[in-house]
Amino acid sequence: MNSSTSVSEAAAWRRLLWAYPVACVLIAALTVMLITVLDPYDTGRFALFGGYGVPGFGQRLIAASVARAPDTQAAILGNSTMQLIDPARLTERTGWRFVSLTMTYSGPVEQLATAGWLLRHHDGTTAPLLKALVIGMDASWCQSDGKLDIRQPFPFWLYGDSRLEYVWSLANMHGIEAALHKLKLMIGTERQFRPDGYNNFEPEIAGREATAALDLDKGSHPVAATGTGDFAAVPLLRDFFPGVPATTAIALVFMPHYFIDLPVPGSPAAEEEDRCKALFRALATSRPNTTVIDMRNEDDLARDRRNFWDRNHYRMPIARLIENKIAAAFHQAGGV
Repeated sequence: MNSSTSVSEAAAWRRLLWAYPVACVLIAALTVMLITVLDPYDTGRFALFGGYGVPGFGQRLIAASVARAPDTQAAILGNSTMQLIDPARLTERTGWRFVSLTMTYSGPVEQLATAGWLLRHHDGTTAPLLKALVIGMDASWCQSDGKLDIRQPFPFWLYGDSRLEYVWSLANMHGIEAALHKLKLMIGTERQFRPDGYNNFEPEIAGREATAALDLDKGSHPVAATGTGDFAAVPLLRDFFPGVPATTAIALVFMPHYFIDLPVPGSPAAEEEDRCKALFRALATSRPNTTVIDMRNEDDLARDRRNFWDRNHYRMPIARLIENKIAAAFHQAGGV
């Protein structure tokens, strides 16, 4: 080997070493670009293809598509305690096209972030203003220690305003996997998630009914207050209300719960919960077309274990009862 050959080989190696990172960057950029234009979560951002909906990604990831659909007129928000409320039945009773944006293990912060996305896509310009919002309120809405816990990771980037954060959050293996599912949906080899977002969990929980029923015996009547009375969800909802058109009817629904976890009447725990409910009622009276439906009480419904799968989740007949109360409230308010 002479010196000229050695210099030539070194130059070739240098070119190869430069070409490798450049190629990696280009491939990564093209991959992110492809994921972005495929719009796997159907957000409408940068999408080159439309009209396909979303596969069954899970509630936290499908709601962005369901919420922005132009024919959405009303929505159900909440966690699994609202999941059995069927948007099709509310549509039938009100004439408004309801969708379900419920998400398991979610609380006020995540639910109102989703509602904000919903409202931004129904601002009277890109789509008609919303007719109604139903917000299911469980114990997380009355957390009294000045905090609002987020129990499971939530994709705030998916429901936020930053397009840069959205693209950055797609640039990972989850984004690639989501894009592949979207491609399968587009070519017809994967099914679309139900367009109104409803997911009936009863068939799944019925398969383990005996195990679920054991939960009914695990609670204990709370007596002591759990915090200082600083209900952080109240100002959060108060700040949210001005962004909702005055013509949009809102129902705040305190969801039924098996009695064993409800506070002992007259105890500090009961007084704490009553103060929380009173604050939300005051919020409701401060806004037109807003009502409170309180089903979180120790009554015959709450004491009958036949109404519940476990301490948190009621059965379908109770869901039908709640749907009727929601529809009646909207009729009474004159919105329907």
